[in-house]
Amino acid sequence: MKFAVIGSGALGCYYAGMLKKAGEQVFLLSRGESLETIKRDGLRIITDSSEFIIQPDVTSCRVEDFPKVDVVIIAVKTWQVREVSSMIGHLLTRKSIIIPLQNGVESYPTLKELYPHNAIGGLTRMICYVKSPGTVRQTGFQPYITFGRDDAIATQTMSDTRDCFHGAGFSSEISDDIQREIWVKFLVMTTFGGVGSVTQAPIGVLRAMKETREMMDDSMDEVIGVANSMNVNIGPGEKSQSWTWFESLPPETTSSTQRDVAVGKPSEIGDLSGAVVRLGKINGMNTPLHSFIYSSILPGEERARGRLHF
Repeated sequence: MKFAVIGSGALGCYYAGMLKKAGEQVFLLSRGESLETIKRDGLRIITDSSEFIIQPDVTSCRVEDFPKVDVVIIAVKTWQVREVSSMIGHLLTRKSIIIPLQNGVESYPTLKELYPHNAIGGLTRMICYVKSPGTVRQTGFQPYITFGRDDAIATQTMSDTRDCFHGAGFSSEISDDIQREIWVKFLVMTTFGGVGSVTQAPIGVLRAMKETREMMDDSMDEVIGVANSMNVNIGPGEKSQSWTWFESLPPETTSSTQRDVAVGKPSEIGDLSGAVVRLGKINGMNTPLHSFIYSSILPGEERARGRLHF
């Protein structure tokens, strides 16, 4: 199959490298130092059990250099989805699918608005980070991708894509309730990213202190309330599962969002706590904790994006 991977961060590089290693055709959209490094030296993928270097079929900063493809994987940050979405139309056929892998809940609706026949919901779970431009390190549990349509129909392209993912060495499934799956991940990411960012404490502290543990509880309650107001069926069971995951993490673990906030980089806080606030207002739900988190971090976020100077 032909895959266009949009973005050369940790997710994009890992999935592009693994798919190419499995014999698929891969076209990688990159830029800056990563673009030059990958074109010159290839992608370097390091896992707990292997290390290899491989070259995508084409690496470019222009999607015009790519042919039509079967699958477009959107692997940029959430706030970049609208920007890249306008670029990918010429890559699509009627049977092509677009799979967004962002942490938030707004990427799928954004893409579906533009490409109603092609966009499907998606999410990934993995531990992966960029060691240097063009080099990524994946560790821990086996990565996986879940994707699906709102109407729960599985097209032939979707089935073929799932099989390709299996062949590339990561697990995958087609969900018959993709909105729920996306919100279950959002429940975890928003709580860890939001509470972690505003406290700048690792998970061991967050779950041990009564006050921060209560913040995490309140965070999940607000997310569940907004989800339910949008007819997404999550509740106490998903909250309990989230706590099980939080309890399993090494105590020094921090979220990628809070690490970005800590060093003054643009973060996904607007697509996590900010999204809870926006969607809560639209659906008549009060979200006082996430309003506090988002408002507290917003000045630094605006500075990181060059829109505020202090």
